[in-house]
Amino acid sequence: MAWTGQELFEVGGTWNGVLQRSGAVFDPSAGHWRRIAGVPGSIGLDGAVAVATPGNRFRPQLFVAGGKVAALYDSAANRWTTTDLPRQLAGLHLAAAVWTGYDVILAGTSGSAAGPKLAVAAYKVEDRRWRMITPRLPARHPTGAVSVVATAHRVVLWSMWSRPARTPHGGTILSGVDVRVLHDHVVQWTQMRHWPQHRVVAGAAFADFQILIPPGRYWCGGCPAPHSQSPARFADRRTMALTAIPASPLVSQPAVWLWNGNTVLAASQSGSSRAAPDGRLASLAAYDFYSHRWRVLRRAPGAPALATAPIFAEQQLLVLTLHGRLLSLEKRP
Repeated sequence: MAWTGQELFEVGGTWNGVLQRSGAVFDPSAGHWRRIAGVPGSIGLDGAVAVATPGNRFRPQLFVAGGKVAALYDSAANRWTTTDLPRQLAGLHLAAAVWTGYDVILAGTSGSAAGPKLAVAAYKVEDRRWRMITPRLPARHPTGAVSVVATAHRVVLWSMWSRPARTPHGGTILSGVDVRVLHDHVVQWTQMRHWPQHRVVAGAAFADFQILIPPGRYWCGGCPAPHSQSPARFADRRTMALTAIPASPLVSQPAVWLWNGNTVLAASQSGSSRAAPDGRLASLAAYDFYSHRWRVLRRAPGAPALATAPIFAEQQLLVLTLHGRLLSLEKRP
């Protein structure tokens, strides 16, 4: 699913174990769905990434990349157009796709016998052209995982690296996090120093002036990691200064963290099962950025089985269930 700012896109998924290429759009103002053209067969939907590309100069569109091909859906024409991914991305695990307002930034990683690697490309929607923008990282910092977020006028990339090393008493695993920043209309990444090391950065989300950094487990690549976990934090979009968020009141650790500029939504999920492969939505809580307080919210009726991760659409939480129901939790006066 992807939110354009006005509508909700849904594509792919499985039904009775069969991969689907159908799609639909939900208009909250009208309260109804409409079908859209199916995703082209050249797109590998298993492990695909997607991002909506709304903007003043473009009609709302959906970008989907999977395998060796990407496709852009034009909602006005109800048509997909495809483009081959740059050869540097072919065969990589597509880890992230973000929208800057002009470009889609696509990042891929790969672990192989030759060592993990990272490739990052920008796709300009206006003229539909690719350019490689992979940041230069230390040679002895092979990327094992990557996270990317687009803020106002900047793209921030976290590269989590690890490698084995010999010691006088045997061996160990060295690890850390390299952070790079790309400014609008600049083709060179700059290094960000003093970022906390050894914590996973995943699911970062930007709205207004803050980046939400969800709680991160200890990162050391292939080592048996302890179960310690850092708290959720805000990072200032200009200075990247970190501010801790108080612990959530939910009994179980939230698995879903969403942010819309004034409220953080945290949701815990039950474990996966045959009836709910992606788990069930359990407890919900909201953190108000201005009052610095948490509030436990009403549970979704029936502990619904999730079809995919929930989406924070402006002032409402949208949850697509495994059986095709769309649930909405709205903030009201």
